[in-house]
Amino acid sequence: MSESTPAARLVSRPFEGPCVARAEDLPDVVSLANQVFRPSPRPGDMGSEFPILLGPANLGNQYIFRDGGQVASHVGMLRQTIHTLGVDIPVACIGSVCTHPDYRQGGLAGRLMDLAIQRSIEAGDVLMPISGKRTLYVSRGATSLGPQIRLKVPIQPDMAGAADFAVCAYEPADWTRLAALQARQSIRYAWSDREPQVLESIRRWGGVCLLASHKDGELAAALLFCVNHPMYGGKDGFGRVVQFLGDVAAIPACLARAARGGLTGMEWTVLATAHPEVARTLLSAGATGPSQLTAWTVLVLKLAKLIEKIGPAVARAGVELSARDGQLTIAAGEQSVTLADRESQIELLFRHPGTWSPTLAGLPRELRIACSVALPVPLPDYGINYV
Repeated sequence: MSESTPAARLVSRPFEGPCVARAEDLPDVVSLANQVFRPSPRPGDMGSEFPILLGPANLGNQYIFRDGGQVASHVGMLRQTIHTLGVDIPVACIGSVCTHPDYRQGGLAGRLMDLAIQRSIEAGDVLMPISGKRTLYVSRGATSLGPQIRLKVPIQPDMAGAADFAVCAYEPADWTRLAALQARQSIRYAWSDREPQVLESIRRWGGVCLLASHKDGELAAALLFCVNHPMYGGKDGFGRVVQFLGDVAAIPACLARAARGGLTGMEWTVLATAHPEVARTLLSAGATGPSQLTAWTVLVLKLAKLIEKIGPAVARAGVELSARDGQLTIAAGEQSVTLADRESQIELLFRHPGTWSPTLAGLPRELRIACSVALPVPLPDYGINYV
């Protein structure tokens, strides 16, 4: 085995880590992320695109290995809060997982993931949303959410219903109104004073934020989309939606305003379990596209704590959930079942029955009906809250 192979290097040279990054490591972290995710000539800069995840304020959630003082591998984590079913769920979002090409296949990223999971559990996080479904994540119990619908929406300046709302471009002075609108969403990430930085970074790299108001001036909806953004995309006459908030009736007005900027269509990915009304509105407007399981995955860090939080809400729908020793029990009426397999647990909790495996599809009919509505979780998939 030559000295240039990753395995030989791991044996012959001690690494520093896994450990938490220091302030002086941040330039190396961003440089590594750019090398992996923004290789030349691809435009973009991970540090300025994701100032919250890769910024100094989040230093304690950057996990690295060093070799000779240089960052060889990195796992980034951002702690956030999801609001759903009337409860707040603390989550740890994972992003910018990368290893320098010279050090791959050596298990570095896996050890950093294990450290991130351990620290998240210790901090009280319940779920870990992850931007991908690599073996690195799936082997640790992460499972796809879904289904999501990837739609292409034809748009034109005179869309039906567009005249019912007044639409203008967002300015930083509008942040308070936008944040108040987002806080009224029943399924959302909790925003703080960090999110304006994320929105400004998206706008800086090709993002457009439109605000739709009622005739009385009250803010009804907001649409954030990108054109030629290094992360979010949007090209060939199409924009790509990053986030929509508010009244779905305002969607035509927002799309009509976007069309006046020269776009002919909008790419829109909708997680159907979290935003079914958005999907219905777009489909009725002529949108087309496939349904599939999202590439985002989620790892349940504390099953018992999750069930404790959502139990009262699902009980109102006639479903009783309980968790003990890593097992999930579901009861409805006279029927009950206990699931020990983690993937089956996530399937039942988060996925629509149309995507269930044969194991869950074979449940008694009473249980299938009772559990037919998945727990609505807003993924950080192309939102202002994205890590």
